[in-house]
Amino acid sequence: MDALQLSGLDPARSDSLLVLKALVMRDVAAAIRAVGELLAEGESPRSVAEALFAQLRDVFYIRVGVKNLVSSPTPARYDAIANELSLGQTVAALDAVGDALALMTTNFDDQVALEMCLVSLCAEGNDNG
Repeated sequence: MDALQLSGLDPARSDSLLVLKALVMRDVAAAIRAVGELLAEGESPRSVAEALFAQLRDVFYIRVGVKNLVSSPTPARYDAIANELSLGQTVAALDAVGDALALMTTNFDDQVALEMCLVSLCAEGNDNG
């Protein structure tokens, strides 16, 4: 078990992928709903953000062709997502989630930081956002 799994939400859990899939679809409601479900199960906003960051990092590694660095025991689960997100979108998402995680270290509300990040990412390039 890696350090991320010890700190919270396992990024390999299938329900944790719902947030990432909602981002790919640019579906704000689905992203917020997925976060809400994870929080209702007892996960913290920080653990959800950390899992999302780990998933995006795996997508990044797939996009740049270094699958041997993917931390997931089932990297194929990210292949379709890597095909949907450009390298630029993946880097932007990593940056945004990293910023949300940094904001969580202040006295800012962790859930609001995560939700603002998701809304921003879903709205990018979406005329309906």
